[in-house]
Amino acid sequence: MPTVGLEPQEHSTDHDVFSRVLCGVDGSPAGEEAVRQGARLRSPHGRLLLVSVATPAAAAHPEAAVALELHAASALQDAERQAGSDAEPHLLVGDPVACLLAAARDRWATLMAVGSHGSGRLGGMLAGSVATAMLHRASCSVLIARPPRNPDGFPARVTVGVDGSDVSRAALEVALELGTRLNSAVAAVIARGATSDVQVSPDTVDAVHTDERDAVDALLDAAGTSDLLVLGARGLHGLRALGSVSERVAHRAPTSVLVVRDAAAPSPD
Repeated sequence: MPTVGLEPQEHSTDHDVFSRVLCGVDGSPAGEEAVRQGARLRSPHGRLLLVSVATPAAAAHPEAAVALELHAASALQDAERQAGSDAEPHLLVGDPVACLLAAARDRWATLMAVGSHGSGRLGGMLAGSVATAMLHRASCSVLIARPPRNPDGFPARVTVGVDGSDVSRAALEVALELGTRLNSAVAAVIARGATSDVQVSPDTVDAVHTDERDAVDALLDAAGTSDLLVLGARGLHGLRALGSVSERVAHRAPTSVLVVRDAAAPSPD
């Protein structure tokens, strides 16, 4: 019987997901949380990229455009102080979604960290929220950061959804790597719809929960006792991603959600 939950393989998920963390900076508490969690999750020798976007086209008059650019620059300086001296700041001008996607592509980001401003799934789509856009369009893994119960110990508890697929195996490896590196407790959730013979080795996780409900309900319930929920994405983008388990859970979860995509980005250097 095949077992899901093997020890991390030789290809390092630490390198694949946490080696180039790009944080969206906007000066809001949600953006500050994205920087804090991105800095915490990046690998010990990884790079932390801070991207702030000024959008003067959104201003009604020239003075407002200048104020927007000054705000973006100030937010970036604050993020630098928060993240540490080795963070790499980038101030861009243009549409926030387009600039973040371009920066992630050009800098070969392996993880995009953005804050959640509290919009529900429908509200996020109608408002064109950055978090929604990143979930649908970013080619790298995406972290939707929400305030944890204990910021100093983040993430004390990590929950990962497992269904027997290759993408859930990738998510499990990421969760196990975080558990080892950050001393986090790792729990696996197996919901209805998982492969009938899926198993998680009890030697690799702290707890395994089998739930007869559908994946969305089971994962949202488990998120209530976790600091970070880790999910695999099936590579869907744009309209095809609407209604996916990862997209629905990421918008509705009360905790931070890391959506793992299995494509590893090569280094531009």
